[in-house]
Amino acid sequence: MTRRLTQQPLTKRGFCKLAGITLCGVLSCMAVALAYNAALFRNADPEAFRLAMICAVVVPTILGGPLFVFLSLKLRELRILNRQLAIVAAHDGLTTLLNRRAFTERVEAQLESMATDGLAGSLFLIDADFFKSINDRYGHATGDRALKAIALRLQDSVREGDIIGRLGGEEFGVLLVDVAPPLAKEIAERMREAVATMELASPEGKPVPVSVSIGGVIFDRPVGYSYLYQEADNRLYEAKARGRNRVVVRRTAPTAAAEPERVSA
Repeated sequence: MTRRLTQQPLTKRGFCKLAGITLCGVLSCMAVALAYNAALFRNADPEAFRLAMICAVVVPTILGGPLFVFLSLKLRELRILNRQLAIVAAHDGLTTLLNRRAFTERVEAQLESMATDGLAGSLFLIDADFFKSINDRYGHATGDRALKAIALRLQDSVREGDIIGRLGGEEFGVLLVDVAPPLAKEIAERMREAVATMELASPEGKPVPVSVSIGGVIFDRPVGYSYLYQEADNRLYEAKARGRNRVVVRRTAPTAAAEPERVSA
């Protein structure tokens, strides 16, 4: 990774920033050297004083320039590396979706923003049906390909600005931002159908059936992530109890719980 980072070209803006840092560093060293030599040789003869001033200019220029360029490039590499490490730490290695921690943090932040702006939304939990059977029958490599394929179908089904992540195992989460209830249900059904109709084959060429159950909750008032997760999880269990490969969603209610709605079967 370090080798790739050092080979990344500098942009025009980066080059100007590097030049500015180098120039400021050299001038600062030069100013310190001039002040020091002026104080040190103030009682010396004029020739010695002149040579001291010349050295105070020449030495920082010769040594300081390359040194500041080197240090600036190394700091740039560290910044790039830290950004890439932050991205890696926030994403699932298999599907490249947000991992559980990053998904939770972003959803919580988004919910606060939505509450401030008065926006409605929807949280869905998605679980692959009979996933253990896929691993047992076709092997874990096929199971991994199934998870990656599911992730791609889910990504293609949501909109820009929505938040999607892999919560662990075969479970995924999706937060739809600023969405009306009819559209939220439509997107949920789109996700279910996209997975159910995808083609996946085992190493022997046999078709591997894949489907997901989806539980969701629609909200139009400020509400916490823990509550939404629990409600969506309850609807997910209900979708599985009804036969899997379906969507069950409900709306949040200010007081009494609303009856869950069956979106698809």
